[in-house]
Amino acid sequence: MKYLLLLASLAVYGQATINAPAITLDATGSTHVLAWMAGQGTGITQTLGSDISAVATSITLVSAQGIGASAVISIGTEHISVTSKAGNVLTVVRGANGTTAASALSGASVTEMKYKSLNQLGKDIIVDALRKIVRQQSLAAPIATAEANADVATVAAVK
Repeated sequence: MKYLLLLASLAVYGQATINAPAITLDATGSTHVLAWMAGQGTGITQTLGSDISAVATSITLVSAQGIGASAVISIGTEHISVTSKAGNVLTVVRGANGTTAASALSGASVTEMKYKSLNQLGKDIIVDALRKIVRQQSLAAPIATAEANADVATVAAVK
């Protein structure tokens, strides 16, 4: 999920780079974020040109038009990172975003996953949400330490 923050920053800032701590989500949070990402598809859906096994690192599409050479695509429930593109053949890394690699049959839908364009209000909302998450994580450890120290002091005072 470390790449989630990178993807969000690309959606907000385009090609800009930001430095931020990694955000770790539990399984439920990850599922919701991945579902949201899938819903943000570009509408560019192509068709698998031949069957693929769960370990295939080359995928042939009927047409790869509109699929980027460094895209993340989805086939069924699997997310797949594209590392290069030559015509209608994609070289890929399987099981991206914590999904499980799976076989697929010729004719399956292949959709490029991409964030929709955000207006300034949308960008501001995402940035504020990320800041709150980072702030909560940075405060959690000191609060837990302070509470533990207070508990120790209370026990010592009672003795």
